[in-house]
Amino acid sequence: MTWSTGVYTIWSVVAAGALVLWWLTATGRTVAGRRVAHPGALVAALLRHPVLRLVVVVGWMWVGWHFFAR
Repeated sequence: MTWSTGVYTIWSVVAAGALVLWWLTATGRTVAGRRVAHPGALVAALLRHPVLRLVVVVGWMWVGWHFFAR
């Protein structure tokens, strides 16, 4: 297996996981007896605390710099 095949495999697994999570939130299904929260609920919970808000902003800046600014 080459590096590019491994990277494509990992991204495919991440994309499939994202689609499964999206489907679970859209249909209101449960996992282990609990509903899967919408992404907005998670983001709102993270942005309530000032330190976590800073972590989210710095993380987003890092992702933007490394993936989008090339």
